[in-house]
Amino acid sequence: WPTTMPSFSLEWILSLRDFVLYTGRCEEAKPLFEKAKAILKKTASYFDGKLLVAPVDDTIWNFYEWVDGLDDYDGLYQNRSIFRQYDAPLNALFCYAMSAMKQLSEWLGEEWSECDDIELKIRDYFFNTFCDETKEYIYSYSDFGNKNGMHELTHAWALLAGLIPQENRKKMLDELAAPSGRFTECTLSFCIFKYEALLLSEEHSQYVFRDIAKKWGHMLYSGSRTFWETINGADDFENAGSLCHGWAGIAAYFLYAYLLGVRPTKPGYEEYTVTPIKMKQNVSGTVVTPRGNISVTVENGKATHKLTN
Repeated sequence: WPTTMPSFSLEWILSLRDFVLYTGRCEEAKPLFEKAKAILKKTASYFDGKLLVAPVDDTIWNFYEWVDGLDDYDGLYQNRSIFRQYDAPLNALFCYAMSAMKQLSEWLGEEWSECDDIELKIRDYFFNTFCDETKEYIYSYSDFGNKNGMHELTHAWALLAGLIPQENRKKMLDELAAPSGRFTECTLSFCIFKYEALLLSEEHSQYVFRDIAKKWGHMLYSGSRTFWETINGADDFENAGSLCHGWAGIAAYFLYAYLLGVRPTKPGYEEYTVTPIKMKQNVSGTVVTPRGNISVTVENGKATHKLTN
């Protein structure tokens, strides 16, 4: 397929970071680190001195996710008549991927400082370019100053990339946790970013696990033994929805990483933390890692754990 989606290329760098962190297989990742460099250099070529300009090219699809305003469906299948200058998701993802590259360079013992000046410029201009008049939320697009589109995913990526000033974060997180209809909601596949953003603050942890229970519980109570591509199941995509899909496994990740609280801080769990979020439930479970099994019991908010080689 001759079409490139810049957002997926940048998300691949996030996946590479996770691969190294969770497996510790650094030697396998080193050749891929060179591919990540090439992706960032190519994306940086869209920089105009302030921000990344959304590329307009027959080989580019500016897709972010399957919701109105982020799928760029018309841009792929029709001749775009209006040039869209800046995409907040593209700029946020670039900065997020740059953060992942810095972690990778440290873990792999590789040099990486290119594009630093571009990232700093984006950080300088991002918020004021995309914020609304109240400076409480951000738009997804800026067409030469005309701003439009508010999406949960855009806010999540901007928060995770550290592009939102501290004094403006709470309002955005509150809106993500108590949707009023102001933002277009995330689809199932991108909930991972929404949840990760909300878990930057324990204040919204109850919402995250209620939402997981609601969405994944819906599949279970429908009689399914697998998790679906979308919440609509087989009916989606004109009856072509997958009923057993990889990204729907994110619920298990949140149970282990936040409810049990086991997260690696160095590749391959060479070092890790056990810091469960504060919940009312007593829980226990085992996380399988390259170093062995980490068994955790959380009772009355206190965790005990043991590593078994």
